Amino acid sequence: SDEVIHPLLFACETKSVRLVQVSLSSLQRLIQYKAVPQQSVESIIATLRLLMESNVEELKIIQTILLLVTATDVVQGKSLAKILVLCFNMYASKDTSVRCTAGVAIRQIVTAMFERLLRLFCVSYDMQEHSSKIFGDIIDALGGFIQSNFTSAVSPTLQ
Repeated sequence: SDEVIHPLLFACETKSVRLVQVSLSSLQRLIQYKAVPQQSVESIIATLRLLMESNVEELKIIQTILLLVTATDVVQGKSLAKILVLCFNMYASKDTSVRCTAGVAIRQIVTAMFERLLRLFCVSYDMQEHSSKIFGDIIDALGGFIQSNFTSAVSPTLQ
């Protein structure tokens, strides 16, 4: 519930590396157990943005984002767009490991979105997911296309 998540977010707002590490690890555990309510998503994203802008624990932020998108269905619509913007901003980082990890995260998020769409499509048309292998192939190809464009779009000053 919100009562559990807010203290973790307040600890993150201190920007103390140790508190942020512990708080994000705890938040990740809550996400894994699907204990994050829909109404907390915006607060979580705002806190992750604050940490990203302060260059605090960027790799841990990406891990948290990936869990939030792939392990739950609470991130939708504008929240999903905000998460992608966070990842794109980290993709522009001068730190190579952050940039590479953010690029991979973007691909995984886009793939997860299309897999979600595929599941909804299959349910809507009363199809079995395995009978729509072509859609899975399209998702994989699209993810590869996006990743290759990110790799080739990096400006020489960021490499």
